[in-house]
Amino acid sequence: MRVSVYKVFLVLGDIAIFFFALAAALAIRRPALFSPHYYLEHVVFFSFVLPVYLGVNGILGLYDFRQIRDLPGIIGESLLAFLYTFTASVFIYYFSGTFFASPKTYLFLTLLITLIAGIYWRRLWMSIIATPMFATKTLFLGNNEIIGQLMDDLQSHRYNRFKVVKREAVLGWGGVAGGKSLRDMADLIVVDQEQIGTDPANQQVLSAAVDNAVPVWTYTDFYEELHKKVAPFTTNKNAWMLEHVLHRRNTFYIWIKNFNGFLLAGLGVILLSPLLPLIALAIKLEDGGPVFYSQPRVGYLKRTFRLWKFRTMKVGADSAGYLWNTAQADPRVTRVGKLLRKFRVDELPQFWNVLTGEMALVGPRPTWVGEKQAWDLPDYHMRTLVKPGLTGWAQINSSATDSEDDTFEKLCYDLYYIKNLSFALDLSILLKTVRRVFQSEQSLRRKRQAARKPPSAPSELQPVK
Repeated sequence: MRVSVYKVFLVLGDIAIFFFALAAALAIRRPALFSPHYYLEHVVFFSFVLPVYLGVNGILGLYDFRQIRDLPGIIGESLLAFLYTFTASVFIYYFSGTFFASPKTYLFLTLLITLIAGIYWRRLWMSIIATPMFATKTLFLGNNEIIGQLMDDLQSHRYNRFKVVKREAVLGWGGVAGGKSLRDMADLIVVDQEQIGTDPANQQVLSAAVDNAVPVWTYTDFYEELHKKVAPFTTNKNAWMLEHVLHRRNTFYIWIKNFNGFLLAGLGVILLSPLLPLIALAIKLEDGGPVFYSQPRVGYLKRTFRLWKFRTMKVGADSAGYLWNTAQADPRVTRVGKLLRKFRVDELPQFWNVLTGEMALVGPRPTWVGEKQAWDLPDYHMRTLVKPGLTGWAQINSSATDSEDDTFEKLCYDLYYIKNLSFALDLSILLKTVRRVFQSEQSLRRKRQAARKPPSAPSELQPVK
């Protein structure tokens, strides 16, 4: 596939933009002193910022074509990259002992120019690779609901690096098709692994793909690569669970993750200690009720524990049982509670759950024991194969649940996290949580509903050129 080549060009463009931005910053800040020699002196000194900048971009997904399809996504992730790179660079300057006169101004200007130029660069590059000349020619072999949804998705996005190849153009291919090899006709083949063995024509194309080194993916893997969640209607299959989850447990990394979570939770409590009493006082002054609220939740391997929060609702508000979130304001929430919920501050007491080992910093959110709507979903129990977290992959990619369909969608995100559990994914979630804190539930809900489309029925699938 051409994805690696695309990423290399993006990285090279970022490098060129960074050094151009440094020159522009020096010329703006010290126009009288600016010269090639003056520039080269600062290139050597500022070059340490470049790997930090590229690393942050990679973690935040700015080289992931799924996440930078649209301008709002590019701007949002670029702003986060600017913030993290600037903060990390200032810390490095101070602790390295090489902090010279006013580098913060040079650094700020360099990263600001890089931010603006980087947004335009990604906008231009995504427009270029969306053209038929650069698009990855993708052939689907199979006919099911998920493949129909995938083809709809590929043809609906403005920034699309895939082009759906007509199936009839290659079926019956026997080595020569109008003077073209199979590699000329398709860059990628996506198959339904359960149907491929029942059709001799599909088997012939698959054999030719091996001979011509054309990549072949299953439709479930392709769905995960495109949407960053597992495909619906595949999670309740025992084969999927055995292949992708149960044997992939990385005991060593999980131990490191829990240890780091304990240290970071302790540090969080120390840093936030001046704020916590003020929050408690505000809650107490409003209605005189208890400061904290606890609720039984299901944790690792279905073990029950008490999850702690700052109380945001009126006393006794949970007596009605579980209620779906709605777009309407909840009358049970107090005035102080609205403010705490807006910035997710009510979750801070869960640092205690992390310190006691009941939770991790990152993982699926723990489910209330009485949330029967969720536990009735197929394979929902698989979320308990890892510790629940303060934040998670589902939380940064979706809004609060409004219905059983939303809960199922979050399950697909959680299972993707469990399948792909790694340090890089955990770090990405932690960094993106900052952005999620400032996003409103209403905007995310509208975005999710606009993106949700009913999949096509298998009998109606018609690949296009």
